[in-house]
Amino acid sequence: MVYRIGDRILDLNPTKGSITVEDAQLIVAHRVIFRLCLNNATYMYLTSIKKMLHLYGDIMTIYSTILKKVPNYDDVTEMVLTTHKLIETVEQDFNDIFGSSVVPPITNDHWETWSYELKVKPLALLCINSAIETMENASKTVDCVDVFFESFNNLKRLLIPKLALQAAYVRSSLDRALNILHTITEVDDLVDEMNELGTSELARISKIETLTTMLENETSGMKLMFNSGDRSLDMYSVIILGKGILRQDLSAEECQILRRREICFQAENSIACIPLTDNPPENNSWHNSAFGGVAGVAVLVFMVAFVVVYRLYRIFFF
Repeated sequence: MVYRIGDRILDLNPTKGSITVEDAQLIVAHRVIFRLCLNNATYMYLTSIKKMLHLYGDIMTIYSTILKKVPNYDDVTEMVLTTHKLIETVEQDFNDIFGSSVVPPITNDHWETWSYELKVKPLALLCINSAIETMENASKTVDCVDVFFESFNNLKRLLIPKLALQAAYVRSSLDRALNILHTITEVDDLVDEMNELGTSELARISKIETLTTMLENETSGMKLMFNSGDRSLDMYSVIILGKGILRQDLSAEECQILRRREICFQAENSIACIPLTDNPPENNSWHNSAFGGVAGVAVLVFMVAFVVVYRLYRIFFF
């Protein structure tokens, strides 16, 4: 990693050449920077989880709205509602820690100055373990909804595509982050005790740098997945909730994350029943030829966007 200290730029990569005595003194004097960077990388990853939880809160709101209007399948509906309630609870927990904004501040002075081993790491482990449990539940629910909706051609049009792949990626990222956090860093000892820059200290710094970079990469991957999913739900809201159900044009602001939940509540009040097949009653149905067309467009665009994002992630991080 490259560090900027005042007007100096330092690269501790051994391939860049030996470190001068002056640089070594500067590093020792500002050794807190290594904990600051690790703490901030941890903070940024946790806030990326927070955004993903909000996204899945929207997804479960959409699916619960749909399933409430599908008669005689209370077991599936109850599963979605239970997952929805769990996500809402964890969302509130994350809001209590990071604030209610969907996009928290890029940096947090309190996090940067905290002890990593005594405060940042335990809190991060608590958050990630909570998110793992939530995403396991969400992943199973998404799989169940996929199977159920795929069984009926009218419900199939209402699927949010590729959610199973996205949920699997988020789950694997959380597992990787958990392994990173379980790694012993000794970063607090380094900050408290280092008074010279020898081979041992450089090895410890290199380990801290590696963990910091790994967390930053996980954050980048989560951001790619979030941006892809958020754009697709924007389109889903415009085409399916707006044009297909409410029969009106929705503004970009109305379709934003969290706010699109209000659109779901409006949609829920505008219909009585969703038929399973292509032979619905003429009135009070989500199914018509125009709706089928716009739903198809939404599915196609989402799939293209997801493939592009996934390939970009593979290129940059593998």
